Amino acid sequence: MPAIKSVLAQIPLFQGLSPQQLEAIEAVAKAEHWHKGETIIQEGDHGDAMYILIEGKVQVSRTVTLSLSRGGVGEGEKSFAHLSADEHPAFGEMALLENSLRGATVTAESDCTLLALANADFERLCQEDPHLGYLVIRNMATQLSGRLRRTNQDVLKLSTALSLALSRR
Repeated sequence: MPAIKSVLAQIPLFQGLSPQQLEAIEAVAKAEHWHKGETIIQEGDHGDAMYILIEGKVQVSRTVTLSLSRGGVGEGEKSFAHLSADEHPAFGEMALLENSLRGATVTAESDCTLLALANADFERLCQEDPHLGYLVIRNMATQLSGRLRRTNQDVLKLSTALSLALSRR
């Protein structure tokens, strides 16, 4: 397993943190091991921790409405991302901000090692070191802003395509 502090330094969420601040995160982050096929995060469950993929691969999926062949509609799982430990992606980070419902399901595609950072531990770190909290929240806001911008572009493209399709009827 790679050195945890060097992994944390690569995570965009922890950009700008000092070595001491990274050590503080390392001290509260807990290594978890998941087997292939296990559900790490379940869509709709309450989130209380974020995860960093250290080893292995995961699939991110959401429940979507599907058109059934017999004319009805139903629900199914739609995979929309496969994450590999190569870049040590973080997921579930919104749980550091709020105790909300998970927006997706994350399943281990192989045996995995993850670092879990619990909301309560993160809040305690922020109280002990407000600058650490500021940097992480700023980095998170930057990431979420980029995601929102891309989502807005996607919605515009989809609504334009839908409008064109409906106008041809």
